[in-house]
Amino acid sequence: MDMLIILTYTALCIGVFKLFKIPLNKWSVPTAVLGGIGILSTIMIAMNYNHPYAKFSKEVFVTVPIIPQVTGTVKEVHAKANVPVKKGALLFTLENDKQQIALRKARAALEEAKTLAYQKNQGLVSAIANTEKAQAAVEKAEANLKRTLSTYKRYTQAHTKGGENSPFTDGQIERQKELYNGAKAGVDIARSTLAAAKSEQERIRLDADSSIYGENTRVAQLQQAVEQAELELEYTFVRALVTVFQRKLL
Repeated sequence: MDMLIILTYTALCIGVFKLFKIPLNKWSVPTAVLGGIGILSTIMIAMNYNHPYAKFSKEVFVTVPIIPQVTGTVKEVHAKANVPVKKGALLFTLENDKQQIALRKARAALEEAKTLAYQKNQGLVSAIANTEKAQAAVEKAEANLKRTLSTYKRYTQAHTKGGENSPFTDGQIERQKELYNGAKAGVDIARSTLAAAKSEQERIRLDADSSIYGENTRVAQLQQAVEQAELELEYTFVRALVTVFQRKLL
């Protein structure tokens, strides 16, 4: 570059000297030489100032950053150098042991919740059956109470009217009274058992009927956890979003 500028300036000086017939003497030649040195120095300084250089060359590439949805260490790179990739092609895989463990735990918890929900439903069926049995026991106890009361009244009335000729002894009257009192206690116990059975049935029903969009709330929550774990595992497989073709350089 320097030699080209010097030769260009020399040719320009020769042309000017011949065109304008300038004599070659001790004034014209040094002036042309010193002018060339000044012009060349100015050009060199300007070039070095505006075009810096370094000892090492630099290469510039156009790159597209790929940022995964989850953090992790690259486990395997599937893309090959200078090979075009299509949309959806697997580029690289991150270490996903944690995501796989989390997915297995979420699935296990979901299955456990489904089993528990089934057990609750079966418990509700059993509680309804117990309530029905308790209701039948109350009805039976009330019928027994009516029967023993009727018998007790009949014995008492007959004993009162008969006097000394009563067909029933005092012991028989006392026995019927005891049966009557026992029947009353039986009714109270049966009603208490029925109330407890209804309370337990309602508790189990509220627990079993806890649902959202027709599904048990716990099962629904764990289903979402499974889907989230599956999504995070899928994020460890980084794929191409667009098709990239190799550009031919002419």
